[in-house]
Amino acid sequence: MILTHAQAGFVPQAAAQKIDEEYTRLIRQNLQDPRITTELVDHLPASDTVPSPLKFFGRVVGTPGQLTYAKDIHRYYEALARSSPRARFWKIGTTEEGRDIVVLAIADEATIASLDSYRDRLGALTDPRRTTDAQARQLVESGKPIHYILSGMHSPETGGPEMLIELANGQFLSGRAIAIDERLGQGHVVMFAIRPFWRWQTQGTYTLGFNTIMNWNDLDAGR
Repeated sequence: MILTHAQAGFVPQAAAQKIDEEYTRLIRQNLQDPRITTELVDHLPASDTVPSPLKFFGRVVGTPGQLTYAKDIHRYYEALARSSPRARFWKIGTTEEGRDIVVLAIADEATIASLDSYRDRLGALTDPRRTTDAQARQLVESGKPIHYILSGMHSPETGGPEMLIELANGQFLSGRAIAIDERLGQGHVVMFAIRPFWRWQTQGTYTLGFNTIMNWNDLDAGR
């Protein structure tokens, strides 16, 4: 994913970044093979205001045998929004099971304050029935792209929602840029969401199902 932009309020790569030493130690402790990581995700930046997953959940993302319920991911997103004017959290609907569907938007402070305006500009840009070519060109120059990151499209896909917990914290609110993908002056908004439908069932059966698949030859079922 290439998501961040220096003009949107993110600290350039060259800037010194304080590291959360305890969180980083646990990341490396849980890592099974150092060949499958990179310098972008092998640590977590420290923040005096933004709560880390370790402080909030009592464990780091990726702790073996631990998955996070959608309702708790939502609570963490809400805590991130309370900790910074660069984030906004809101509910956009409910699933067929009646569970909340939420979004966390992260950008620079000014963009978050005008988020509805940027949303309306993009809406006008996508409707050629009421937007002329000249107006469209103006909207392209004055608007900001919105990157929408949705994870957990299918209930067994357990890794993505966990990853977004850490991505929202470490790569954006803590001010560390991964890469620059927009023209200088444009900026952007990054929106995080997970699909909560059926994730409760996945959480409840994960250990049972995983152990059944991995240890089927040692089961005593039927004896």
